[in-house]
Amino acid sequence: MQQAADASGHELGRDELVALFLRCYGRSDDPQGWALGEYGLERRTEQCCLAGELRQGLAAHVVQGIGNGPLSALVAALAVVGVEITIDDYSEHALGSGAMAQAVAFVEGHGSDGKARFGMGIDADTGHASLLAVMALVIGCVTTA
Repeated sequence: MQQAADASGHELGRDELVALFLRCYGRSDDPQGWALGEYGLERRTEQCCLAGELRQGLAAHVVQGIGNGPLSALVAALAVVGVEITIDDYSEHALGSGAMAQAVAFVEGHGSDGKARFGMGIDADTGHASLLAVMALVIGCVTTA
């Protein structure tokens, strides 16, 4: 973000900062990048199973992953298609108050190079926001590795 701010030649305004932040950490607008398609989650005793579709550009991969929760199940599903990431930290916050508030989820993690990267997801469904954050992390790891 600092490089983009410096390159602009002027102090960035609120709207420019928000757009830059979403582009750097949300990363959901890259048509050639990774995206989470339709999926389902099933809780089995102490495990969570994610079954669904991961898209990379126009290619679709049907995958399944099992973990101790939705995020680790998604990480396991990504490994099926050769994307290795580790989640080091996770947080989630409400973007307002009341039952209709959206959630924002942040993840910190790394790919095979060990370099720390970040992802962010926003959705009305807190679980889906978390999965979107992981996918943003994936895009950061894959495109900048």
